Amino acid sequence: MKKKTFRDELVTKGYLTDKLADFSEALIDQIDSRMDKRIGQVEDRLDKRIDRVEHRIDQVESNLDKKFDRVYISLDKVIKELQDMREEDAAGNLQERRLEKKVEDHEKRIKNLESQN
Repeated sequence: MKKKTFRDELVTKGYLTDKLADFSEALIDQIDSRMDKRIGQVEDRLDKRIDRVEHRIDQVESNLDKKFDRVYISLDKVIKELQDMREEDAAGNLQERRLEKKVEDHEKRIKNLESQN
């Protein structure tokens, strides 16, 4: 075995720079690994929360769809009644015009008969 001399134990700038670079790389790799693990955990938690929120939104949309379906059905009934009323009104107006013509005709005929007497 070789005997250590004072010169062997001296730390040079180059040696120290190499060792610090190796240590820095190892430290950065450890930090990267820890950060990746932590970020992965946070992403998983966020994904779960997002899934719960999306599920709630789906439930709300489903409830709204059901409520709007009832509204649409009710509106369809109201619109049908309105159409029926309009048709009845149009038929009533036509009948009224016919009756007015008959009344006018009868009035003329009555006047003629009265004037002859």
